[in-house]
Amino acid sequence: MWPICCSCEEPSGAQELVAVKSTIPADVVSISAPLGENEEASYGLLKHLEGSWNRYEDSEFMATILGERVDWAKRWNTPTSYLRVFGINKISVTVDGTMLVAELHMLDSDRPMLFWDDSDVWVKQDAEMESTQSGTH
Repeated sequence: MWPICCSCEEPSGAQELVAVKSTIPADVVSISAPLGENEEASYGLLKHLEGSWNRYEDSEFMATILGERVDWAKRWNTPTSYLRVFGINKISVTVDGTMLVAELHMLDSDRPMLFWDDSDVWVKQDAEMESTQSGTH
């Protein structure tokens, strides 16, 4: 089941992203940050993205993100790419001349997911999994 998401504007001008994994109110997780070229919000999003990411459908390692840098799995034979942050939960990256856009959604506080516009879905590895897989990418 995919999360149900919406974006709502607050009176303060901030945007709020709400992701729901079920109909139980306790499962709602929200992220609030102002839109635009807000460096603090961009920095916060980049810090949240840092780590290793796997494809959701088969748990195959895809890339490691560190700051704006994306280091791809060796099997792709793709040079390092750099992220661009826009909005409260959107990033883009250009790979082989093609720009891809992803939205960050949270299924719960521990499982950030990236939904890419090419229909790929990535899930962030937890720290324990990252340490056991280091060097295997």
